[in-house]
Amino acid sequence: MKLETLLLEIFEKLRLHGISYTDFFLLFIKSYGYLPNEISLLENPFERNIIITKMKKLAEIVTKLPDTLSIMRNQVCWLKKQGVQPFLVDCLGLPEMYEIYKVIVEKYGILSVAFKLYINSRAITYKFRSKFQKSSMSELAQSLGTSLYRRIDKIVHGDLSSPMELDKLVSCAEARIKDYVDALVKDVVSYRYAFIVSDHGYDIYWENHEYYLGHGRDSKFAKIAPLIFFVQNEA
Repeated sequence: MKLETLLLEIFEKLRLHGISYTDFFLLFIKSYGYLPNEISLLENPFERNIIITKMKKLAEIVTKLPDTLSIMRNQVCWLKKQGVQPFLVDCLGLPEMYEIYKVIVEKYGILSVAFKLYINSRAITYKFRSKFQKSSMSELAQSLGTSLYRRIDKIVHGDLSSPMELDKLVSCAEARIKDYVDALVKDVVSYRYAFIVSDHGYDIYWENHEYYLGHGRDSKFAKIAPLIFFVQNEA
């Protein structure tokens, strides 16, 4: 099964269940096997198990795929030449991709958004920007004619990089990341045609019953470098 097909099956099923960014974040953690069993996110345990199985399958596929950043670079350059407005994001995790999908679909319809998932085999920024032959993400943003959205990566490496209790991690992600992603979507949908490109995502790590975010070490979902297309079709 294609990565994109599996991802969108997960996203759409959860959107129809009314799953929020925060609930998805918890499901994201549960897919690593870290979440306490007493935390239930879908009323039907069978549905919950199906979703978790699909997310684990997605991670399994990602870890086995070769690096595809060169193909991504070619696609980004082609889209830019076609006049599609780019948005460059430093770090875009699976919960943020879900939030983007949910917000756009609910306002503009399911045909307004499409995902292409590429693989950053080392899940680090250097590998991504080097494919574009740029010395920094800011330089790459300038060459694409856009701004660099870098807050998520700063939060991942800052506030959420040290082990903490589950409630604190989730509430901090909701407070510090969700609103930023919603602002990004607002910028994106101000254009008729646009795309979001990101260098990598992040993973959940667990130590001594505490949780934190990171990427590059023992990466799974962090290897996903998404390209998200938007076409403004009124729902």
